[in-house]
Amino acid sequence: MKIAFDENIPVGMVRAFEVLGKERQIKKALGGKLELQKAKDFVPSAADPDHVSRSDVPWLKRFSASGGHGVISGDVSMRTKPHELQALKQLKLIVIFFERRWSDWDFFKKTALLMYYWPKVAKKLRTAKPGEFWCVPCHWREDGELRNVTADDRQKLTKKNPHANARKHVRRAARKKMLAAKQPQKKLGRGQKDSRQAELEFEKKP
Repeated sequence: MKIAFDENIPVGMVRAFEVLGKERQIKKALGGKLELQKAKDFVPSAADPDHVSRSDVPWLKRFSASGGHGVISGDVSMRTKPHELQALKQLKLIVIFFERRWSDWDFFKKTALLMYYWPKVAKKLRTAKPGEFWCVPCHWREDGELRNVTADDRQKLTKKNPHANARKHVRRAARKKMLAAKQPQKKLGRGQKDSRQAELEFEKKP
């Protein structure tokens, strides 16, 4: 089972888990071997036709095409990028995220947390449904469990942009105003007055 660490996971941390993953005791505990790989091995060069600057989508597609199963991401902002979430869903990759404050920790604390939860992470990578997202908690409680954030991120994919909505309302109001201005005014019969004219005459009265 191929698992990729993205480029936001420290290189030294990836190497540590690659070495540990070869230990017989750990293989037994995890129920088999995980083939750990690095995202940078799948990132297209600037000359490649599928290269997109500052986007994870190209390497995710390459990784998936190579038989990739899951991703462990240190990019705590990825869950706020709809196009990348959409790619992960379409490619049916299982993704392990970390809470936002994880990015502020040092190398040792990050490594210790993932090591602590590694058996649960490995199990989730084996048992989760394709396209599910899970988040590792930033604590060491014995009852700590990975949190399913698939639904949370699906809402981000479908949630409308409030700024776009505001612009839409402005355009709609402007269109209504323009249409109203184009409509010919209704002719009044003899002795009839429109409301504005009646108001002006009323104001002129002592």
